[in-house]
Amino acid sequence: MWVFGWVALGALGAVLGLILALLCLPIILIGEACAGERTSLSLRARAFGGLAPPIELTGKSDKPRKKEKKKEKRREKKKPRRFGGGRNRGSDMIAALPRLIGGLLSAVYIDRLELDADFGLEDPAETGHLYGLLCPVLYGFPPSPRRRIAIRPVFGQTCFRAEAKGAVRVTPVALLPPVAGFVWQIWGPKR
Repeated sequence: MWVFGWVALGALGAVLGLILALLCLPIILIGEACAGERTSLSLRARAFGGLAPPIELTGKSDKPRKKEKKKEKRREKKKPRRFGGGRNRGSDMIAALPRLIGGLLSAVYIDRLELDADFGLEDPAETGHLYGLLCPVLYGFPPSPRRRIAIRPVFGQTCFRAEAKGAVRVTPVALLPPVAGFVWQIWGPKR
């Protein structure tokens, strides 16, 4: 009987070890998008630092979408409820969002980014103005073999064509401190 207990304990340890490895090793997200004459999106994830086979995250659905008719209901306006002794959690949440976004973005590493796009607006002056706004983003970073960005203005016609490919690396454990800080700032004790 004690053998069964040791086997069960070993199996539980193996499962917990696998979950811990999954949280500590990076997940690689690979995406491709195309817009223009044809539009497509493909997103795949590879766990265990890219060692696992890719998992397709954007599946194709053969089922037609059903349009739902929304019934309009008249609702009486309710007074907003405040929880936790009258604290306004909405303003706390908005104040904590920049720190959360910064923390989440610091945990994401761009492995590869390729962007090739042509765009044109009705007015050539507006096309030039938009391209002028994009130039600091395009040319403000030092050149890198991991990042190729080419955006070309088309002054003669209205058009948009873009192709993008990229890969980012996210370690789930690195996401925990910003999320925990966000939760603590909203629901933690106030001084």
